[in-house]
Amino acid sequence: MFITHELTPVELVAELLSLRAYSDEATYEFRELRHNKDLCPRFAEQVDRVLDAYKRHRSDVHDIQGVRDSGCDVMLTYGTADGRYSLGMQIKSYVELEAAKGKKAGVSLLQLLKSQYAEALNKASVDEWWIVLCTSSIEHQDKVRMICAEFKEFEKVKVIEPRQALSFYRMSPVDLASRVSMLLCSDDYVLREARSEVGSLTLCACFMLVHLMCRSLRSGERSISEGALMDLHSEFGPFASAFILDNRSENEEDDDCEEGHEDGPPAIHDVVPELEQTGVVQMDDAQGYNLQPEAVPSICALYFDQVLRYEGNRDELPELLLRLLLTGG
Repeated sequence: MFITHELTPVELVAELLSLRAYSDEATYEFRELRHNKDLCPRFAEQVDRVLDAYKRHRSDVHDIQGVRDSGCDVMLTYGTADGRYSLGMQIKSYVELEAAKGKKAGVSLLQLLKSQYAEALNKASVDEWWIVLCTSSIEHQDKVRMICAEFKEFEKVKVIEPRQALSFYRMSPVDLASRVSMLLCSDDYVLREARSEVGSLTLCACFMLVHLMCRSLRSGERSISEGALMDLHSEFGPFASAFILDNRSENEEDDDCEEGHEDGPPAIHDVVPELEQTGVVQMDDAQGYNLQPEAVPSICALYFDQVLRYEGNRDELPELLLRLLLTGG
């Protein structure tokens, strides 16, 4: 795929940290996570994954890294035409905000953050500094508001609120890779054509089509038994629930999202005609089905593009393709 939206690494990370897929209640998860043991390693890992995905789309990017430095738990630095650009992240855990009880402690927390900000500017020479609040947005609502208000006028400071932090923290490698591709290449011709090839399909039919294509393109298999097709159909439910949860809007309620399909997935006899209409799946004379992935050439092209770009488990490719095809189109 070709890049159609020029984003810097920092802009890319900012987009991914703007997501708020989870509820305020979900941020209770941060109560059990510790700054050094859990949060810093995970955020560093996630930033590294973003940079790896970014570099696989950009051949002209050099000297890009994620490290820790003065006043920063995670630091992202990359070369530019004018020199270099650095982003520093300071992560604050539930325990740290819980300790800041009372007005005096709250003032001390703000003083600490300002001191860390000054250190990041003067010693680490960051161009931007983000405060990532990994805490309960319900229990520490007042503290979150206080920090946001205090740093509102700081030009180089951004506050990442708990729901945004949790979305980034929880993002799976395949979800992260797909979102990077979508942000950079959302108007790519092949991606648009691939989406049009599944545009009339139900979610279940699209799920099965992509899995059948990946199986055929990877192994060279050109047929599938009726039993294997039914087994694949049975795997749709868990995918649908997870996909709907990850892609809901921030105003949707958790209950509506987690229910997914209240009546369960569509019956297999309703899905097979959809698959046959694509030309990819055709019934044979032995109570099985022939597979012809070349019937949807744009999805084939997208598959081979991701085979080259995605460095994760090849078994994750169907999910990666599904997210590219079904999200943001």
